[in-house]
Amino acid sequence: MAQVGGAALPDVIKMAQYAEKRKVDAIMTLPELYFRPRTADHLVSYLEVINNAAPSLPLLYYHFPMMTGVNVNVPELFALAKARVPKFMGIKADLGVAAQVADQLNGGRVVYIANHMLAPSALMGHDSSIATVNNMFPSLARDIIKLTKLGDVEKAKKLQQKLNSLVDGIASNGDFVPCMKAAMQIVTGIKVGPPRLPQEALNDVSKKRIKELVMCYGY
Repeated sequence: MAQVGGAALPDVIKMAQYAEKRKVDAIMTLPELYFRPRTADHLVSYLEVINNAAPSLPLLYYHFPMMTGVNVNVPELFALAKARVPKFMGIKADLGVAAQVADQLNGGRVVYIANHMLAPSALMGHDSSIATVNNMFPSLARDIIKLTKLGDVEKAKKLQQKLNSLVDGIASNGDFVPCMKAAMQIVTGIKVGPPRLPQEALNDVSKKRIKELVMCYGY
């Protein structure tokens, strides 16, 4: 899945066209971030433009109002997008939003849970997640979802608490993205580069704390 949103619309269109040319599995977009959509209708019109730029690719919308400032009525957005955007296949959002559109999840449409609350999400039938920590702790994330779906709630709860402690401990060292970038390299060895300005990379003291934390949990 290729993220094409977050830039000026002409660039978003070019990225969507490139994604279709490269035959990716799907594309996901944020809303327009300067001339922000104020209604579900305006936002769906924006999604229509992106769908037209890559008409063969499934399209998902990334609902993240805390960062984008776009907070439209999601059930209305979902209903309009289903009717007007041929390749609209769902959204990335938190569990609360997923619950609002549960009755509209048909035709293969899904909600990808955006945070690390995997057990409660799986309990409500949402077993797909796009969360930063899934890249660092994939086995832990998989086991939480698997155990929840099997009905072993107590084991799932313990693993969810472990994941919560990892996320809280990592994120306590500064801004979320710099913390997760540092943790990614510590846990996986993959260098994902520095955060974008104005955010700053963590200092060595904070990185050491993260390393000590994850080692305590066996990573």
